[in-house]
Amino acid sequence: MEIEVDLNGLKISNLAVIALVVVLVILGMVGYRVTPEGNRILTWEDWQVQKAHLAYRREVGVLQSALDRLAQVMNRTPDPLRAQMTADRVLRDLDEVRLAVLEPAKGAVSEAALAVRAWALGGERDAAVQAVARAVEVVQQVAEEVK
Repeated sequence: MEIEVDLNGLKISNLAVIALVVVLVILGMVGYRVTPEGNRILTWEDWQVQKAHLAYRREVGVLQSALDRLAQVMNRTPDPLRAQMTADRVLRDLDEVRLAVLEPAKGAVSEAALAVRAWALGGERDAAVQAVARAVEVVQQVAEEVK
């Protein structure tokens, strides 16, 4: 079964109606995703809360990826240069974490980065492992708070 669509006979007003319908469908899909519970109108406060949740999730993702990089360095043999570069990159990435509620997690990841750097330069491996484990626990707690 073949269906042919001939758009040559359409007028500009018909094209405008089709475009309007497509725009309304897209707006409906977006509205469905951001409408608060209870099917009420999205207020400015609701929108700000949505933005804060997105920022929170994004910054928790930064913390989690930083911990992943630190764990990878811990699983390798001590390479002072690689550990130094990874720790410096983690510390730079932590500048993206600006929410005050994530300060304890940011501090724990920062301490873990410094402990990994110290381990690679000849410090104790157990201290670095414990610092990374503490940071993982703290970041898991903040990640579970907003789901």
